[in-house]
Amino acid sequence: MSVVALFRWQGNADGLVAAYDRELNDAPNVVRDQPQRTLHVFARGQDGAVVVDLWDSDEDLQRMIDNSEFQRNLEAAGWPSEPEVTIYEVHATLP
Repeated sequence: MSVVALFRWQGNADGLVAAYDRELNDAPNVVRDQPQRTLHVFARGQDGAVVVDLWDSDEDLQRMIDNSEFQRNLEAAGWPSEPEVTIYEVHATLP
């Protein structure tokens, strides 16, 4: 079953955007090439930022989260805070 992963950070939006850009700029192929992730959105707000990902399954999402290259890249990006993570089972999508 498909899942939506919502990652929400509170804090200085400029610092969060900078960390995201560092993470994406240095991302190994394992992060960029994810055919099981069908949507990725990063958005900033006044006091934080969010990432919304659509994955084919919870197992696919967990494999990415547990990947050592992904974890090293996250750490190297220097995120200023930890995200709140919420996973939702997808009921429906529209094109």
